[in-house]
Amino acid sequence: MGNKDRNQEIAEVYRSLFIQHGASAHGVRWDDEFQQMLRLKILLGIADISNTKILDFGCGYGQMLNYLKQQNINVDYTGIDLVDEYLEFGRQNYPEARFCQQQDIENETFDYIFLSGLFTADRGDDCRKFWQDTIRWCFSRASKGIAFNMWSKYAEFHMEKRYYEDPGEVFRFVKQMDIRCNLTIRNDYITPQDRFSPHDFTVYLQK
Repeated sequence: MGNKDRNQEIAEVYRSLFIQHGASAHGVRWDDEFQQMLRLKILLGIADISNTKILDFGCGYGQMLNYLKQQNINVDYTGIDLVDEYLEFGRQNYPEARFCQQQDIENETFDYIFLSGLFTADRGDDCRKFWQDTIRWCFSRASKGIAFNMWSKYAEFHMEKRYYEDPGEVFRFVKQMDIRCNLTIRNDYITPQDRFSPHDFTVYLQK
């Protein structure tokens, strides 16, 4: 299956979830709102992002922007996603922000780029190449840093049609990129589904 076909297949999964569950955690394939918000909080902990220009890569229906508003954090927000229904919801509910496709911002740069849940879907043999290519793209377009999360290979249980990565592989990849950055890998937060070990981890790459 080609990358374009894989993207379409994954987009259909999320489109169906959004039609069924609406603007909710289940509508973007998270188990519940608490876990969704916790992961956003950790992701945004990379720095003080007040009054910065940010890109939410794989924005869903715009819950990151909603969270920032709740915290009174002002940003210049752009969200991109494959699912048109997500983007239309974002445009209707957050008219001051921009929701579009990736090709619409190819020549733009941002202060920070965030990716929450983008790498959790199983893309078959393309999984590792997909996240590595995406991180390269994002790092080249972020002037201050990027943050992303992934599900850990060391989670106590693995769900079907999900992708789990070794945190050490991320470290090796960043080292091979031969870039100047501060790398932080966080797994010091526990979600309700965890008992003895973190289910996922968050990565900060700061320039």
